[in-house]
Amino acid sequence: MAGMKHFFSILMLMFLSACAVGTAEYLEFSEMDAQQLKQVESDKLCNAYNYAGWSGSDGKNETKIAAEVKRRKLECDPLKLACLSYGFKKNTPEFAQCMMLEKRAEEQRRQTELQSFNQSMHNMQQQQQMQQLNRMRYTNCSRMGISVNCTTW
Repeated sequence: MAGMKHFFSILMLMFLSACAVGTAEYLEFSEMDAQQLKQVESDKLCNAYNYAGWSGSDGKNETKIAAEVKRRKLECDPLKLACLSYGFKKNTPEFAQCMMLEKRAEEQRRQTELQSFNQSMHNMQQQQQMQQLNRMRYTNCSRMGISVNCTTW
């Protein structure tokens, strides 16, 4: 049982660390009003925007952050940002191809993560079954006349 707790702790740590990039910004900016959000750097605002959009949080804070992103006309799509950082220009065939390749790579990453998670869950179930088979069992038998009654636990 201790091994299972350790497994889930590691799994949660991996999950939370993957979210850390936008989490700090989102938590910090969710307390700000519209005037304060105007002072935030664009890249940090995009991180918070992307985190808020993924998390499905309270809506009110998402609206404030989204409104500031819209007001600045920021491009916060992570895939588009990646292609722009590679030097591709918007509305070109090369940019479109980059977007397609980035989407495929993202789908592949997600599929790999899902397969890894499923394999981990399968391994954990097998380990639990092995532990149940290997656990100590006790049997208590009592006899009344010619009848014997046994209980195993």
